[in-house]
Amino acid sequence: MKCDEASMMKMQSDMHAMTDPAMKEKKEMASKEMMMAKDSMMANKMDDCRMHMDNAMKSMGKI
Repeated sequence: MKCDEASMMKMQSDMHAMTDPAMKEKKEMASKEMMMAKDSMMANKMDDCRMHMDNAMKSMGKI
């Protein structure tokens, strides 16, 4: 996954679509990973950003 604004927006959209209460824990983990990915992107640490985005996808069960 690319570490760019478009990918971030897609991930955020996917997370917001997770409305099932049983998915709450997964959604919280994905949200934490996305915050770390955004911080990494702002710091221009693209490898870290991609790692956190991958972790968010795993948390959401997308991988």
